[in-house]
Amino acid sequence: VDIGDEKIERVVKETEGFSGRAISKLAIAWQAAAYGTDGAILDKDTFFLTVQNHKKSMSQKDGWMQHAMERADMLTTDR
Repeated sequence: VDIGDEKIERVVKETEGFSGRAISKLAIAWQAAAYGTDGAILDKDTFFLTVQNHKKSMSQKDGWMQHAMERADMLTTDR
């Protein structure tokens, strides 16, 4: 299944601002997703689902970090 330049450009726009490490992790997630299929082929649906799952995971991590920073500030600020 050919994903094509148009689909890749869509993902480029969706991942704008990702660090090199985040892009590397996304590529590894695509590889793992493909290996989990019959014939080790990454189809379009899995290609985009993996991007969405990765973005969701990053957002959740950001939320945890924000909460941790707020909690640390609360615990270290004199009242």
